[in-house]
Amino acid sequence: ATIKHQSGHFEINNDTGNTYLMTTGAHYLRTNGNTDALTLDSSQNATFAGNITVSNTQPKLFLTDTNNASDYSIQNDNGNLNFYDETNTANRFRIISNGEAYLYSDLYINSATPRIYLLDSNSNSDFSIINNNGNFGIYDDTNSAFRFYIPADGNVGIGTTSPGTKLEIADSTASSDLVLLTLNASAGAGNSSAALRFESNSGSSSVTEIKHKTNGSLVLRTYGSGQLNDVLTVDSNKKIGINVTSPTDYYAQDLVILAPNNGGITIAS
Repeated sequence: ATIKHQSGHFEINNDTGNTYLMTTGAHYLRTNGNTDALTLDSSQNATFAGNITVSNTQPKLFLTDTNNASDYSIQNDNGNLNFYDETNTANRFRIISNGEAYLYSDLYINSATPRIYLLDSNSNSDFSIINNNGNFGIYDDTNSAFRFYIPADGNVGIGTTSPGTKLEIADSTASSDLVLLTLNASAGAGNSSAALRFESNSGSSSVTEIKHKTNGSLVLRTYGSGQLNDVLTVDSNKKIGINVTSPTDYYAQDLVILAPNNGGITIAS
């Protein structure tokens, strides 16, 4: 190889005349055929013409900040891709070998309508979570419909993007017997009863429940004497009891009214 200075630059050449290093204000590292593999310009920016391979048991690429801010590294940590904060000795983002990704802090998505897509690789419906101009929504991208929606006023809509109450459930399906809400207390909970409870801000003394018991009865319950009491019962035999928990016990009667505390019953028009 020969080293020579000519025309204001330095060159290192091999015996066949190929240039391997040349400086002309910028520095060039060349391969056979005088192709620039690496260019280092006067601002110390490096440009590679091909791939960069870092080979080690745990290869690491350091990103060091000369302004004394945090330094980072990108590393292959035993087959896991890791973005590491060298200054604070903490993982910031990690992709493990099975493809799972872990973020070790908050995630911010900044856009006019920021969105996270959840795409199903089995060709089922795809969904996205979206901030739709200040309204939160879960969107069915396959069927082009919002499935869950919370407008800026805090109301919640299921099947509607304009709920008029704290919770509104809507369905456009044409059906004479359309079920919009199911309360199921038996799923994984054993032999339980499902109830819909109404409370005011004055505590347990103003509680009312509509309860479906395990025997098939539908019960209206109100609070009194420190507990919830069955006031109106409709059992599975279509018998109705007022202050009677088992109207079927009265056999022939379809409506049974038991006056509490030996009081009377008044029917007025």
